[in-house]
Amino acid sequence: MTTYLYSMATHACLNRLRNGSLRTRLVAIHGTGRSDAGPARSDAFALAREVLARLDENDAALAIYLYCDELTHEEIAELLGCSRRHVGDLAQRLHRRIEERVA
Repeated sequence: MTTYLYSMATHACLNRLRNGSLRTRLVAIHGTGRSDAGPARSDAFALAREVLARLDENDAALAIYLYCDELTHEEIAELLGCSRRHVGDLAQRLHRRIEERVA
């Protein structure tokens, strides 16, 4: 089982690296399509870091699972040991908290 988990983690990391490299090459070749994408993206990352820092540990982990890792509710439920419906409720509460913090 351990070998299988290490293999899955290795392949997931390699896929992320490959996709990131491909994305960088495509942006270099084709551009972003927006002249203001650089500063806007930096501002978005700064805001995301600020909001994540203000959330408690559980909400921050859920935000990472949802928005960065792009896991499904079912995958998150397996990680947290709860139902998909509970993850949906947590995601709604998280979304409201993020909106409050951003506003």
